[in-house]
Amino acid sequence: GVGAAYEQWNGRGWPGTLKAGAIPVAARIAQLAEFMEVAHRVGGEGDATALARRRAGRQFDLALVALLQAHGREIFDGLDAAPAWGP
Repeated sequence: GVGAAYEQWNGRGWPGTLKAGAIPVAARIAQLAEFMEVAHRVGGEGDATALARRRAGRQFDLALVALLQAHGREIFDGLDAAPAWGP
């Protein structure tokens, strides 16, 4: 998964040798999570899910974005409860 961390769903990531279901699911989840954490911190749940929708099928796995859309409140709940680098 680590070696495919920058691959994108549409195959335009780096190094660009994998696309769609060929990208390990761990890499797909990690990439979406990284972007969603930052987007949520900057603009909240609405901005994060809007970003995911815009990039679904291009950068992000369509099925993972659908899960985020359906369960966003649960996924983002408590994200701000503790500092990311705190105890």
